[in-house]
Amino acid sequence: MNLQITYLKALLMILVLTLFACEQKKDNSQKSFGSEFSVNNSITYVKVDSLGLTIYPSEPHVFQIEGQDFLYVYNRPLHSLDVYNLTERRFNYRIMLAKEGPNYINKFYKLNVLRPDSLYVMGAGKLYLIDDSGRLLKAYNMDFGNYEGTISGQFRTPNEANFSIEGSEMIGFFQHDNARGSGKNGEAFEQSILGLYDLDNEILSFLPISYSSFIIENDEDFAEIRPNLSFQGGRLFYGFPVESNIYEYDFLTQKSKMHSAESKFSENKAKRQSQHSDYDYRNDGTWFNRLNQYPEKPYFYRTHWGSQHKLRPDGEPTDASTKPGYIMFFDNELKVIDEIKIDDNCYLEGSFATDEGIFFWAKDGEDESQIKFCHYYIE
Repeated sequence: MNLQITYLKALLMILVLTLFACEQKKDNSQKSFGSEFSVNNSITYVKVDSLGLTIYPSEPHVFQIEGQDFLYVYNRPLHSLDVYNLTERRFNYRIMLAKEGPNYINKFYKLNVLRPDSLYVMGAGKLYLIDDSGRLLKAYNMDFGNYEGTISGQFRTPNEANFSIEGSEMIGFFQHDNARGSGKNGEAFEQSILGLYDLDNEILSFLPISYSSFIIENDEDFAEIRPNLSFQGGRLFYGFPVESNIYEYDFLTQKSKMHSAESKFSENKAKRQSQHSDYDYRNDGTWFNRLNQYPEKPYFYRTHWGSQHKLRPDGEPTDASTKPGYIMFFDNELKVIDEIKIDDNCYLEGSFATDEGIFFWAKDGEDESQIKFCHYYIE
């Protein structure tokens, strides 16, 4: 009997040791993976000319020419596109946009650079094709009132709803008139939100992509539901500020799949406005931005403004300036690798990436002769 007890104790001890060894092996593999993926940060500067800005509030566009990265940013006071050589950290040249006359550009919202001498500018109800001197080559109407008797709406580029141009076809966010203002209705949000426009033949069509089931099932009862879009190496990704989910559209199957992409620091879904009268989404909730490719590495990243309480620890109210900013990193299958908080001295909006890393405008750039960037990079 004693031998049997001794045997059972020994067997139990072997099982415990085996499980402990397996657990240790699992932990080591996770730590090993983490050690191969580290994010560092630094400060870097880019020289500006006398008419340049130290912080550009519009969304930038990065274009590579012969191995060098060029940053295109909109200078609102001048109504110009300022071009910087990021590789050499200096101002390069300026494209003046006409305020009147035959080359008139009515407004600047977003930019898509096909080549240095072929730039598409999204304006108010117009898409402009200009050259590198600002000369207008062609203007396209982006406002469709009762198009073919059934569709009324326009292409728009709010938040991070970027547009893409491949050959003669443009893809972008199309907002139907019946999904705007007080006249909006539930059925309107089941319509396609991504339009395709044939620039050569001026024909409008749509992709089978609508607002997410989370938004529709909650009766669109949110402060901000307009999408963010990104086009990465033939893959189309889209999402919405009020939820962590990232959606990937397959052009072959014409179906979308969802990646949960949940944050470990922030709320992953916004609250319904009508059910939470004291809830201020822009101050309290999480605002998720678009997915981006990390250049030259097999990773993606996404930034977001994190959720926060109404009061700080010292009892003072929170506001937009106290909202924490985060970067989430994903592998090629959009599984979360890491999530880090960015420095409070860095603006989250208007960030961009090159093969050197991710750049954020620094809040304390006081030297008018240079732009100060917070620089985050993977090693």
